[in-house]
Amino acid sequence: MVRLPFSTLAVLGAGAVLVAFTAAAQDRVSPEPAASGRALPVGAYRETCRGITLNGDRLRARCIAKNGQSVSSTLSVRSCRGAAIRNDDGRLACTPASAPRSA
Repeated sequence: MVRLPFSTLAVLGAGAVLVAFTAAAQDRVSPEPAASGRALPVGAYRETCRGITLNGDRLRARCIAKNGQSVSSTLSVRSCRGAAIRNDDGRLACTPASAPRSA
């Protein structure tokens, strides 16, 4: 039997937790298409929002805020004009277009 110092065990344990968390995040399936049969809009919100529905142009979901609370949010996808959607501290929001690079 090999004995390891406590600090080494703590690091190994933290690494195992990180690996398990990463594997669980990668194993998540994408949310199902909306009840309307239309595909859900693209965006990172799918990673931290649940109960996602699309009714007309209204996207609704319960999203996790930075404090860990679940927040009910609604967004008009038309207002995003094709931009990806993100979870902004529990609120659905359009991802801003990146600024053009100057040469």
